[in-house]
Amino acid sequence: MGTFLLFGTRCQPIIPVQTGVDIAKSQTGAWPCREITGQFEMKYLTVDGMGFGTGVRDTYEGGYIELDALGITERLQKDIRTWLSRYEAAFFAGFRDRGTVTALDEAGVQIAKRLSDELPHSKVTYYSDARSERLHFLR
Repeated sequence: MGTFLLFGTRCQPIIPVQTGVDIAKSQTGAWPCREITGQFEMKYLTVDGMGFGTGVRDTYEGGYIELDALGITERLQKDIRTWLSRYEAAFFAGFRDRGTVTALDEAGVQIAKRLSDELPHSKVTYYSDARSERLHFLR
């Protein structure tokens, strides 16, 4: 996953400075909002209920991310695991009950919003495996 400076909604690669602290201003004059180990990091994440995953994957590089590695609350981690378990059960039932699929996707969107709130400098999307489409939400 690349490391980026966050300038509003635009990202550019970090250029380290001699002090060991990465500091830069955007063209609008705004300072980056988050520092992680001396660098600003932008993550692109997708929440999905794909069986045998963790519920959160790297949008561009693929691969599921261990929830502990995200730095999110224990409560959100637990809620993701519970939702994922219910999603897997619906998958093995063939997604026959449309009401269940709708409820699971609504819960997944809520999880994506919460993840976005806990990782405010990340771009989080939600993908419905049952519908094979990305569902959009407002932050």
